[in-house]
Amino acid sequence: MRAIYVTKPTRVSVLRFVFYVSRIFGSGIFTNYGQTVRTLEAKLRTEFGLENVVVMNNGTTPIMFLMSELSPGSRVLTTPFSFVATSSAIAAMGMVPVFADIDPETGGIDTERVREALQREKIHAMLFTHVYGSPCDVTALHELAREYDIPLYFDAAHAVGVDIDGTSVLNFGDASTISFHATKLMSCGEGGALVTKSEELAERARRWINFGIAEGEILSLGVNGKMSELQAAMGLSTLPNVAREIRRRTKLVSRYQSALSGVNLRFLPSPNHGYIPVILPSAEQVGLIVDALGAQGIFPRRYFYPSLDSLEFLGSNASSLPASRDLAGRVLCLPSGRDVTRGAVASITACIRKTLGE
Repeated sequence: MRAIYVTKPTRVSVLRFVFYVSRIFGSGIFTNYGQTVRTLEAKLRTEFGLENVVVMNNGTTPIMFLMSELSPGSRVLTTPFSFVATSSAIAAMGMVPVFADIDPETGGIDTERVREALQREKIHAMLFTHVYGSPCDVTALHELAREYDIPLYFDAAHAVGVDIDGTSVLNFGDASTISFHATKLMSCGEGGALVTKSEELAERARRWINFGIAEGEILSLGVNGKMSELQAAMGLSTLPNVAREIRRRTKLVSRYQSALSGVNLRFLPSPNHGYIPVILPSAEQVGLIVDALGAQGIFPRRYFYPSLDSLEFLGSNASSLPASRDLAGRVLCLPSGRDVTRGAVASITACIRKTLGE
């Protein structure tokens, strides 16, 4: 039996991919903001109702760009319950991540802890994660950002296809960043994007990912953060299947929930089922389940783990954040790829039941 990992890329239309690749080879243009990249940006704007989309080479680059907009040493309030890229991008760009604790029920940032941090110390920007695609309290955070006159950014790596009252969650805050990694619902194999309502911010982002060059002139500092034409071809071949993939995963979650009915665990919310996170009674039981399933060639993931406030190299002076550390120790994302058959669900849930003694 082939190994089953936590997730697999959304189905790609091979014929569509070949079409775009053939066009790329015919043009001889493989990078530098070619037609395929421009087409992908246009389709993303149309599909999700966005104003400005700047696609990039990976999902960390747009966060690093936003940090480049701040003064060196700026203090950025963020979440300890996220993938390490959220905070490492802050620190790598010379900023200081400052952590606030999370809501233990959802994993999202606790707005009261945010308010306390803003009252306690000087904060220059905020960057929070829509955890597993579940939106933060965007209204409350927006009010705090305006009250303290600081930018509000969202790491929306998991939030493609998620709406708030009919509006894409990507439209909230001063900017959102998304990931097109192979494990995401919308995949370019690797890639990411900045989404913003500000045309000026979008133009600065385009210049920054092109070595600071605009219209042939070097105008500012920059890096090479451009998406290639081949990455864009992959994205254009995946995008039409995202809605179908969400429907498939919705049915898979129902199977998991049915098979684990009455078991002492809970499912964390994930509106688009980009991941299927469950909270187990103890960190020890998580480890036992991971080991037992690994012996069967099934690999769930402790995601997010560990709580980022425990990583000394991030340079934060935060004290231990109990809600985040507790949740990070007990969360486990169940396999959600197309290779998760009914038999695989039976094996995974039987292992969980046995470990929990149920």
